[in-house]
Amino acid sequence: MSSHQSLSASVILATYNQPSLLDLSLLGYSMQSTGDFEIVVADDGSGPETAEVIAAHARRSPVPIRHVWHPHRGFWKSAAVNRAVLHSRGAQLVFSDGDCVPARTFVEEHLAAARPNAFIVGGHVRLSEAESERVTRDCVLSGAHEHLVGARERAVLAWTQAKSLAYIALRRPNRPRLLGLNFSCDRASFVSVNGFDQTYRNSSKDDSDLRNRLVLAGVRPIALWHRARVVHLFHPPNRERRLWREASDYYRRESLCAEAPYGLRELARELDRERLTEARFAPVQRRR
Repeated sequence: MSSHQSLSASVILATYNQPSLLDLSLLGYSMQSTGDFEIVVADDGSGPETAEVIAAHARRSPVPIRHVWHPHRGFWKSAAVNRAVLHSRGAQLVFSDGDCVPARTFVEEHLAAARPNAFIVGGHVRLSEAESERVTRDCVLSGAHEHLVGARERAVLAWTQAKSLAYIALRRPNRPRLLGLNFSCDRASFVSVNGFDQTYRNSSKDDSDLRNRLVLAGVRPIALWHRARVVHLFHPPNRERRLWREASDYYRRESLCAEAPYGLRELARELDRERLTEARFAPVQRRR
């Protein structure tokens, strides 16, 4: 795990075989109102088209972009994101998905609200298939995708923000909602709960599990649903994320504690062992 933190934020962008959507998402980050961040793409085993998109953006991006890939073994976003965090440098970890295009002030809003020992939940608007087709490269470059968030959507975001503030004040369990497509956390707090629980494979409950463990560890929530926004582009759902039928039982387990039983720390050890093995069996070059 890197101890060098020369950037205010690391945007951890999860993706799997959606190169056209990732292209639009990365384009949105190239237009941010602040440049004090890096992008680390958490790739859950995508093919070469995704690598080509990332490489093309990395060549011209105003901020550093790093591609962190692991083999696809089912829907294992938790491990992909943990791996990306281990390769990141920012003090504030901003999490989103490669099928989401951020508003121009997205990173700036998260950084402005960031506090030690706190996590921030942001808002999103899910676009229909027809609306998503209107989000082109020119649309993102001009910022027109933000206009797809109309008065009705803004009212819903404001209402969700008000409910979230009430939940926080009342200390309601399992609230406020934390979705992997838009939240952030200071690095120290994320590390203190051992990151995402990698027990969650083929399940999307890892986000809520992380929220529960952060609250259990005394990390306080901050709601920013009405300001830090992304638009979620339409795509068919990933069937793999519902294959683990016992996920709900595991999520409701009585043995829940703040630290993930199989998370960031265990992954770091596995990667260290892999590097040692590779170094041990690497071919020795003969001296000339």
